[in-house]
Amino acid sequence: MAARKTLRQELRREQIVEAAGQVFAEYGITAATLEQVGERVGLSKASLYYYVASKDDLVASVLASVLASIDRRADELAGDTTDPLELLKMRAQAHVEIAIESPLGRLIVSSIDAVSDNPTTARLLRDHEEPARQLLQTAQEHGTVRDIDAVNATKLLYGALNSIPRWYRPESGSLTSVLEQTWTIFLHGVAGPRAETRSTQT
Repeated sequence: MAARKTLRQELRREQIVEAAGQVFAEYGITAATLEQVGERVGLSKASLYYYVASKDDLVASVLASVLASIDRRADELAGDTTDPLELLKMRAQAHVEIAIESPLGRLIVSSIDAVSDNPTTARLLRDHEEPARQLLQTAQEHGTVRDIDAVNATKLLYGALNSIPRWYRPESGSLTSVLEQTWTIFLHGVAGPRAETRSTQT
């Protein structure tokens, strides 16, 4: 009996999180209210607190759902690949694809500053970036990238990835091309032989 009640509560919470995602996508995270979420599932604000602790709790649950989708997509893209840089590239591609194709993904990217300010959601973002940092460190150990600060490099990468959905439009080129260029710049930088020659002459 207790197990059945727990299952009902879990299913109800899933409905609430799904409704919260819809409300957040429609009104934005800042403007959305718990009352609006409650209306979608037929609960008062007071009844909603039986299932969720706060609006921040719901934001964290929605974010966790989006990040899980990115992880699943990255696994699909990776296939049997074991090369750390290729795995990192697949994670980057999955991140941008979900951010562009999913309304909730676009919402998270457009609200990334607000999401990063909350301790709970900031921790979720850090945990999401952790595999990328580990892959960079593995690539360093293999000698395929130079010795760099993997934390700073990871933040640089995700900063670039989060900017793409804000400005990308199909008429500006294929998403595949944009991702390939972004990856190349991240991996090799922008300075070529001519720039290196000039810097040594000054």
